[in-house]
Amino acid sequence: ANREYALDIGSDLAAMGIAIEDIGEKISRDGEALRIRDAFGSVRGMAGVYLEVLEPAVKSIEDLVELPLPDVSGEGPYQEIRKFRAEHPQACLYGESFGAQDLPSTQIWEMSQFMLALYDYPDEVKQFQSRFNERMIAMSRKMVEAGADVIMIYDDYGTTGAPLTSVEMWKEFTYPHLKRHIEAVHQAGALAMLHSCGYQMPFLEYYVEAELDILQSLQPKAGNDFQTAHEKFGDRLTFCTGVDVQRGEMMTPEELRDDI
Repeated sequence: ANREYALDIGSDLAAMGIAIEDIGEKISRDGEALRIRDAFGSVRGMAGVYLEVLEPAVKSIEDLVELPLPDVSGEGPYQEIRKFRAEHPQACLYGESFGAQDLPSTQIWEMSQFMLALYDYPDEVKQFQSRFNERMIAMSRKMVEAGADVIMIYDDYGTTGAPLTSVEMWKEFTYPHLKRHIEAVHQAGALAMLHSCGYQMPFLEYYVEAELDILQSLQPKAGNDFQTAHEKFGDRLTFCTGVDVQRGEMMTPEELRDDI
């Protein structure tokens, strides 16, 4: 319904979601609260804007190494893409995938433990990131085969005013997997879009080097300078910006129009 609504109001893109069957089918009750176990094995609370992780699937480096990853070969989610493509042949459809840093560090494992593991168990982390990335690439390829024009890779690299890790560590642990994912999307015949929150300025040259097509979004309050970024990289990278939701509810209608 959301896809239809987006197209009805003039959206250029329609989201096709994440092509993992039963991504969150196990709902239980904990007293008055509802809980859900996601496809990676983490328990989430069903309240608020996000389904916050209450109990991560991984609690040790051994858990990370042995973690089973969800099956992405089932045809159900891809049939949904094929059906929507047939109904809307002129629409631009994007499928959603994950990068090798954010989801493992925020939804599969607790962030501080993941960050410490970059120092304490670098080989094991790299092996997991590679295994995880290959599974996500397989999903991305199948979404393109089913009719997706764009693959959006979710992977937050920044916080307000700074990267989450040093750029050097990002280049060592994450960048090779991002680059490979982008290459695979291009080989499949689609465009690659990266969703990455927070401060992005130090990464822009590497996005261009990896031939990323679209960056979404570039949050102004996180310290990003859109004018500088566009002047330097706008001929090689498309910036998919948006309304500044960090202050959007406090804007007047005139301020909102000016922001856009």
